[in-house]
Amino acid sequence: MVDAVNELAPSDFIKPPAVFKSQVWKHFLMSKDKDMFMNTRKFPAGSIQTQMLTKALAYVIVIDLQPFSLVENDGFVKFFAALEPRYKLPNRKKTLSQKLIPELYETTKLAVLSDLATCLNIALTTDGWTSRSTQGCITITSQHISNDWKIVSYVLQTRVIQERHTGVNIGKVLKDAVLEWGTGDKQPALVTDNAANMGVAAEVADMSPHIYCFAHTFNLATQRGMKLSKVSSLLSRVRKVVRFLHRSTVAFAHLKTNQPRLDLPKTKLKMDLVTRWNSTYDMLGDVRNVEQLVEILRPLKGVTEVLCEEKTPTISIVAPMLHLIRSQMIPLEGDSGLMKDVKEAILTDLGKRYNSPKVKQILHRSSAADPRFKTLPFLNDEEKSSVFADLGTTVAEYSDRHKVPTLVKEESQDPSAINDTPLPHLPDLPNLSNTGAAGGVGLPPVKQEPVKVPKQTDSSGSLSKLFGDVYVVKMDPPPHQEQTKSSLLSAQEEIEKYVRGMPLNVDSNPLDWWKFHEHLYPMLSQFAKSILCIPVTSVPSERVFSAAGDIVTARRANISWKHVGK
Repeated sequence: MVDAVNELAPSDFIKPPAVFKSQVWKHFLMSKDKDMFMNTRKFPAGSIQTQMLTKALAYVIVIDLQPFSLVENDGFVKFFAALEPRYKLPNRKKTLSQKLIPELYETTKLAVLSDLATCLNIALTTDGWTSRSTQGCITITSQHISNDWKIVSYVLQTRVIQERHTGVNIGKVLKDAVLEWGTGDKQPALVTDNAANMGVAAEVADMSPHIYCFAHTFNLATQRGMKLSKVSSLLSRVRKVVRFLHRSTVAFAHLKTNQPRLDLPKTKLKMDLVTRWNSTYDMLGDVRNVEQLVEILRPLKGVTEVLCEEKTPTISIVAPMLHLIRSQMIPLEGDSGLMKDVKEAILTDLGKRYNSPKVKQILHRSSAADPRFKTLPFLNDEEKSSVFADLGTTVAEYSDRHKVPTLVKEESQDPSAINDTPLPHLPDLPNLSNTGAAGGVGLPPVKQEPVKVPKQTDSSGSLSKLFGDVYVVKMDPPPHQEQTKSSLLSAQEEIEKYVRGMPLNVDSNPLDWWKFHEHLYPMLSQFAKSILCIPVTSVPSERVFSAAGDIVTARRANISWKHVGK
């Protein structure tokens, strides 16, 4: 810079500042060392800076679903040149699509395989869909509970199926996926929609238990009620009104003007989707002449909201939800003919679902292993005893199979410390206590170390609004059976102690509770981890459809399906 300044004539220093600066800049540009002054000397191909920037660029393409052609767009090239002129953008084909993205995928896949190898049980969800390019695809996701009791989900793969989506073909894809991801020894559960081909696929892949998506089941039952001739005719008229208000700007202006006069909220009327019953509720919610139908759908809307908001959506919630829905759909004496017909249609359809003894057993086990629902108020006393007896046998077998250590008891034990979970505030149940064991049980006292208990969620969430105080009661433990000391006896003792405690607030996280109590129930906690990892819906795989719509866009129409799957 000094040399450049020395080349200026003395008169140049008395020129206006702008002229002086431009002439200095001109000398910089003419200098043989201009790369140094402009800072434009390119980074070497293998330099740390190049590697870091290229990796960051790959993450932008992957996370933001950008096409590989991004690096050739004029605006992006100019932006990067201004941001870091020393960096040379990578080649679209040789570097990005053929090298960097595949390497990033393989690195991620190894990390996922390593994580899956550490868990004892996982659950898979799958569903089929059709891409914009009319390609038939199958997506598979996994879910398991980590060692620190967090739900971990992965999108394992998306594969194109050239053949028809028959149960046999889907089953072959599932079998290949189980082998590829090393999950065969983990006895993965499978969650799918209610399509007949999915039932066949589960049998072909030898995956059990096979649980049908509760959201899909719930939607089918509600749609059955919506298809009644009286309801269908009513919905048709409402849709015409909503459609007219969507098309006519004058009518919509009148609606906005009259809403405050009628003391109605200023909202735009919503058009429903046939495949989403809850959108029908939203549509009807703005029309005053359909109160009866709205009254039926209102509690069902609450169930849908719970499924959407639930942070730990496991199958443990299915049995309580089914009982709740069935109880609310029982026709009442004052119901109109329309209301009775709709309720009976929904009840009839629900009556066909989850009827398999094996599926019922899984649902009841999972609810019993969830500290929120362990009182099982939707079952009679005989059924409860049967569930816990079955649970004891299952836990013992699971522990023997996976070498789970049993809890070592000591003689000097204090039974008063069993209920270490504080009872949520319930003003209408003043006599409940959060200390002390159930009287007259005759169980051996148990010594417990001080436990850090997770904070209970305030009982004002969606689940509390649905269930109320039904699950906040104590129950007697199952009858104790004298046997020789074995894993079965240890499992029974753990279950007896577990049942004596107060249930968890329904709005709390059951995995957090197990995280802080697993050392008290080493056998039961590991079984709980294996069954609570099963999701209540197949939504994880269905969410990929929306993501795939962003991946296979018009701008990325040429992307190969091996890259879509990655």
